[in-house]
Amino acid sequence: MGKKYWLQRISHYRNICEYLLKKHHIVLTGWSWFACQEMLDRNHGKTVIDAIKVDDENGNYNEFNKLMKLGECTECRSRWNMWYMAQMKKGDTVLIPSFYGDFYLADVAEEINIVSNLPNIKDLFKGFKDDGKHIGLCEEDKLLHYFDEDGNKLDEIIDLGFFIKVDNLVNKKRAFAEALLRTRMKMRQTSGEITDLKNEVEKAKQTDSPIDYIESLYNSELKNSLLQWIQEKITPDGQYSLEDLVQWYLEQCGAEYVNKGHNQRRENRLAGYDEADCDRIAEFPNLGVNIYVQIKKHTDKTDVHAVEQITQYLNAYNSTDDRTSEELPAAVGWVVTTADKFTDDAIKLAEKFRSQGGTLKLITGSDFAWMLLNKGFERFSSFGKK
Repeated sequence: MGKKYWLQRISHYRNICEYLLKKHHIVLTGWSWFACQEMLDRNHGKTVIDAIKVDDENGNYNEFNKLMKLGECTECRSRWNMWYMAQMKKGDTVLIPSFYGDFYLADVAEEINIVSNLPNIKDLFKGFKDDGKHIGLCEEDKLLHYFDEDGNKLDEIIDLGFFIKVDNLVNKKRAFAEALLRTRMKMRQTSGEITDLKNEVEKAKQTDSPIDYIESLYNSELKNSLLQWIQEKITPDGQYSLEDLVQWYLEQCGAEYVNKGHNQRRENRLAGYDEADCDRIAEFPNLGVNIYVQIKKHTDKTDVHAVEQITQYLNAYNSTDDRTSEELPAAVGWVVTTADKFTDDAIKLAEKFRSQGGTLKLITGSDFAWMLLNKGFERFSSFGKK
């Protein structure tokens, strides 16, 4: 059986639990009723730990269920937290969320035991008080209790019945964890297996700085799934075209007008610019900027032709417009493609255009998917709706 990963929440008696965790590397859980002397007597000296071991060997829950019936806890769903803690084996990793925006990671060193077997209990709590009260073990019921300054046992039982020992304890800020792991830390149950997030746990162990969620989202499966959806669902013969999606994006960015460009040669006006082409023109009059977009539904690579089309279009309109340069909106060119990359020739032509004072952005399919995500899901859900 391979290594497993667990989450163990500090559900109550926070001061005691965090003290023993940080000072003595002990992780506690509740259910003191099943660790007390009365329950041991009822079950002929056997603990719930013994019952779970038998069930693990037999592949069922028979003994555990019998003991829950004996303890009158068959209807309590949280009883399974005991079972989960009993599954934590030496060498497994356990994550313990804290109350202060951080969490702990540790390796299981000793498997589950009852609190009466805590080593050197007097030394464990030496110098520690919880709300001014001392803590110790009552020999009568074998449970932890509060004691006053004179050593007199107080009425309240401390409902902590079981523990494991851990080593290699490290403390991390929650910002150091991936989003999936941070979400799992919010699960309501006290104990649970999180082996499905082992990669995220191991990454958190090695991370010493906050996760850059912008970078994480850019490299995420979500972005790749969106790109695949665009490539498969946005088609020329479909309800919406890639041009429609780009237009919607520009409108979400605040464009006051988005018009279709002109892909035909105009007499005189485009003379000498045979390849000039533009699919959408987005006007931002308050900013004094127009974005001219050439759009390509390609796979793999987009070649230099797309860059030639938009640069010639920009050159034609910049050179033939009747207004002065001060009156003209600043012209920004985009080439948006669903392809993975641009060819070297396309990149070189774009660089040449920029070196001559032009503004041109090459946007791959991956870039465009990220731009859509960055704009926000709430707005993206409005695409295609009037």
